[in-house]
Amino acid sequence: MKKGLMLTNAMLSSERDPVLFAYGAEVLRKYDLQLIEYYTKEDELAKEYGKIVRDNGFIGLFHSALDQKRSGWCRLCAEEETLRQKSLDFSKWTIEKAIASGAIRAVIQSGTFPEDAKNEAKCWDALKESVRELAEFVGNDIELGIEPCDRSMDVRQLIGPAMATYTFMQELDRKNVVLTLDTAHIALTFEDPVAAVKLCKPFCDHVHIANCVLDPADPLFGDKHPLFSYPNGAINDEQAQTMYSRICSMYEGEEFYVSAEMIGREKDEKAYFAKMLESMPWFFKAV
Repeated sequence: MKKGLMLTNAMLSSERDPVLFAYGAEVLRKYDLQLIEYYTKEDELAKEYGKIVRDNGFIGLFHSALDQKRSGWCRLCAEEETLRQKSLDFSKWTIEKAIASGAIRAVIQSGTFPEDAKNEAKCWDALKESVRELAEFVGNDIELGIEPCDRSMDVRQLIGPAMATYTFMQELDRKNVVLTLDTAHIALTFEDPVAAVKLCKPFCDHVHIANCVLDPADPLFGDKHPLFSYPNGAINDEQAQTMYSRICSMYEGEEFYVSAEMIGREKDEKAYFAKMLESMPWFFKAV
């Protein structure tokens, strides 16, 4: 098992600040961690970040899904062929950025559920075609991870509920494409994270341990990844520890990546970063 943290979410300014990113990597060396997950928009920064990751003794995983999500239009599952091709080209660019950074894997997303539910079957076919093309495009240069999210509450991704995700991966049948499952995203589909991981385990070797808020009236509603101590979180600290233990036990003796993912939201990013690490002593263990 290899443990890690999504660093550029923990300190959001580190997406564009290599000094802050390097600070975070140096702090993480004090803990029993082997993996840093990261994202930056700029091609040259991606290369620099990859070097920082390696120089600090970590392996890197790049979140191309953030480029896709922030575009506002990228949909690998688009039923319209013109948009699907445009999304495919855009996805190739962000995956090439991940390859250039030296990451072992690029995590991508499906794109949003269609406005007209009658087009769902077409979208699944489009997504399979897109991901197969991307799998061929990358070859052995990098692995692809695809990350499901919620279907109806926040980011409205096509790939979300566990059974639909399992069926998609079974039909996709590509060895260099795996699942990244996120416990917050699973909770946003009103499913049990442990049960969902167990179902999808044949295709999943990477899990994010993360929290969410299900109450629409809460300012952190949706996919905001608060601490497990957040009063209105869907998963409290005790539940998170149990969930983490049960998920890890499924993968005993197997190659498995597990990362904590929390989003920084205070002005003093370094102080909040320290607070994050202190909030999960059962995950972040000093060496």
